[in-house]
Amino acid sequence: MKRVIGIIASLDTKGEEVIFIKNLLDKFGYSPFIIDIGAGRNSFLKPDIDALYIAKKARYNWQSPFDVSKSKMIDILKYGIEKAIPELYKKGLFDGLLSIGGLQNTTIAVSAMKVLPIGFPKVIVSTVASGKRSFDSIVGITDTVVIPSLTDFSGSNVITDKVLSNAVAAITGMTERAGKTLQKVPDMLIGMTTMGVVERGSSNLIRTLKRKGFQVVSFHSTGVGGQLLDKLVTQGIIKATIEFSLHEIVGELLGGYSSGVLNRLLASSRKGIPQIVIPGACDFIDYGVEEVSEKMLERKHIYHNSDLVHLKLSRKEIVEVGKIIVERLKESKGPVTVILPLKGMRSGSTKGGALYDPEVDNALFDILKSGLENKAKVIDVNANINDDEFSVIVQNEVKQLLHSNA
Repeated sequence: MKRVIGIIASLDTKGEEVIFIKNLLDKFGYSPFIIDIGAGRNSFLKPDIDALYIAKKARYNWQSPFDVSKSKMIDILKYGIEKAIPELYKKGLFDGLLSIGGLQNTTIAVSAMKVLPIGFPKVIVSTVASGKRSFDSIVGITDTVVIPSLTDFSGSNVITDKVLSNAVAAITGMTERAGKTLQKVPDMLIGMTTMGVVERGSSNLIRTLKRKGFQVVSFHSTGVGGQLLDKLVTQGIIKATIEFSLHEIVGELLGGYSSGVLNRLLASSRKGIPQIVIPGACDFIDYGVEEVSEKMLERKHIYHNSDLVHLKLSRKEIVEVGKIIVERLKESKGPVTVILPLKGMRSGSTKGGALYDPEVDNALFDILKSGLENKAKVIDVNANINDDEFSVIVQNEVKQLLHSNA
């Protein structure tokens, strides 16, 4: 039986390209399942699913997509395809999903890709996958492969044909050689946040926990990792968390490079799973070099690389971060252990380091201890978060917390 590749495209404007893809799929022994999101009529192909079908999934009945404004039409199709794709997937109507197009097509395709499980083959070829466009707006927290189209889609040409050939080879190769979705996971899968400035400590901890038989998946806390962690917690895939870096809460409050996640900690608290919480990387905000003024550089700071500057938080700012952590952990329906690295929450924060400021750090520690009294177990550790002795304490607390809640 032939494998099937779903194709999301606007046939009224991308019909020639879809025919090119269809011919390649035929050559590779695959069949197409065409999902037409175009607003106009086409004389190229008969789709398997059209825009009117998708609109009905959004509970919107129109005679023509032109019945509404373009922006309204896109919103309807985004919502509709988000409802339609899971139904089509469950029916087994395609084994992989490929999208081609510009901003409008990509915006709708993102809604389709995000409802498919991890591991399912998905590829987007887009005109907006380069330049100053945000990669996050295309990928989000999915494992979608994104290929820049290089040229605009305006029919077959020597460049577009090469790009689309690679895209078809990619989606068929993924489907044939892999394409297995995430299904069976360990009974106790631990999700752990981390980032570069706490990596030595987190890496030591992960290695040790794995040797002890724990299954740990880490998430980079720079604006995307926390989103995926929270999603997997909500889905019941992640059964316990180690928050080794809560830097995304700083981003949520103050902006900067690592912003983009809302309501960190709440998913775990409301799910009632065991939480080990460490305020790693909570003492600074990160900005692009071009965003930093001379006035901002009067703060203690360090250049993370040629593009990013890390600026120490003020006492007032870190107190606000602490209040958010306390407020969200107080909602926890499960056990919480908070571990405080008294000699610094990141690299460069020990005595003599560029970000050393015990007054600021202690302000956070104090509010966590006073705010979580009688709500969580709070442990002081006289070490930096990256020190070996700190990892040993965390490891022991993880074993104790999880075994007592097994």
